Amino acid sequence: EEVTYERLSAKMLRDTNDFSLVYSQRTNLAKMLMTFSFWMVFISFMLVEGAGLTVINNLGSLVVAIEGTPDTGAQKEILVSIVAICSCLGRLVFGFFSDWSAKSCSRSMIQLFGSIAMGVVMLYISLVVKTVGQLYPAVVALGLVYGAAMTLIPSITNDLFGSRFFGSNWSLMRAAPGVSIFVLSAFIASKLYDHYAAGQPLCYGWYCFGWSLIIMCGVCWLGALLMGFHMAFTTWRTRQAIRKKLAEILAESSSEDVSSPERPPQSPEDL
Repeated sequence: EEVTYERLSAKMLRDTNDFSLVYSQRTNLAKMLMTFSFWMVFISFMLVEGAGLTVINNLGSLVVAIEGTPDTGAQKEILVSIVAICSCLGRLVFGFFSDWSAKSCSRSMIQLFGSIAMGVVMLYISLVVKTVGQLYPAVVALGLVYGAAMTLIPSITNDLFGSRFFGSNWSLMRAAPGVSIFVLSAFIASKLYDHYAAGQPLCYGWYCFGWSLIIMCGVCWLGALLMGFHMAFTTWRTRQAIRKKLAEILAESSSEDVSSPERPPQSPEDL
């Protein structure tokens, strides 16, 4: 029996992406607010996408600060277009990839790596970028990761809480970046920009956005940490539920074996 249990357990534990054992697949908005995973995913999404939006919204000022002149030609428009195109590609590519790799790599894991990558992009812009030309690969990566989150988080929400109340559940989850961008952009990036501009209308040099980008990097990595907490919690809860179900199955099987009488051996005529 122990060997059978271990084999069956190992087979079922290969896929811990079935959250129906942890949360009801008909979880409504009120019940979702009472779950640990919602708050971990919500805050992680809020931090990572808020940091990304802060950089995207300030791309024009960032180009001016790097170039040291307000005359940047069409650089700002080109970079904004690249972000938009790469965001669209990120949604398509990571949407297909998350479906294809669902059994081997969960959507939460992909989002965790995406959050780390977003932080690396922020650090790259802050410490490496000295010219607008060096900003292009960072903008491409930024758009891809930002778009990936916008297709992964709805899927994670559906995986966790089901499709019955997906509309209201996702509407609340989608509001997360709006909360963080108000704080990150208005109270961190803008305040630091105005401080180093020293009363001038424009700011030039590293200090205009350097510290802000380092803070955004930390914010993204904090979001990755929270996503990791969500993954560890749901994996633990799922495995606990699986083991409980396996124990119940084995107990029922054992009781049936004890209660059922032994069949007499068949005679050659019966065969």
